[in-house]
Amino acid sequence: MSLWSNLHKREKLVVSWGGAFLLVLLGYTLLVAPLSSDLVQMEAAVASKKAEFAWMQDAAIKAKQLTALRSTKSTVSPLKVIDQAARKYGIDSSLKRVDPGETGQIKVWFENLVFVDFMRFLRGIGGGRGLVVTNLSVERLDAPGIVNARATFKAEAK
Repeated sequence: MSLWSNLHKREKLVVSWGGAFLLVLLGYTLLVAPLSSDLVQMEAAVASKKAEFAWMQDAAIKAKQLTALRSTKSTVSPLKVIDQAARKYGIDSSLKRVDPGETGQIKVWFENLVFVDFMRFLRGIGGGRGLVVTNLSVERLDAPGIVNARATFKAEAK
C-alpha cells in the first residue's frame, strides 16, 4: 500500500478511472460479447426451425389429404380397370386374353399392338388406379412399331 499512498491525488484519480475502465472492458469481453454472439446464432436457428416447422405442418396436411383421397377411392375390380384402360387408350382390339391368376395377379396378353399405345396404357394403369406391373414381356414383330406383349398386374397394397 505504500505505492498507493505515495501517489498524488490526480494520479490516484487517473489510476482509479483506468482500473474501472479496465474492469468494464474485461467484463464486456469475457461476458457480454460471447453471449450476444450466441444470441444472434440462436435467433437464426430459431428462424430456420420455424420455417422447417411450417413446411412440416403443410406437408402433414397434404399427406392427410392424400390419405383421405386414397381411402375414398371406389374399389373397382382390377379386371374392370384393365378393360376400361384398354378401351380408353384404343388397344382393346389387341387384347387377346385376360387370366386372373393366383394371389391376386392378372395376366394379360396383347397381339399386334402399337407399342406407343401400349406404353400410354401402362402409364395410365399405374397412374393412381391401384395396379402395378410385376412382369412384362414385349416381342417385336416385323412391322415397325407393332409388338406382341404379355403383362402381369397386381393390385397395389394400401
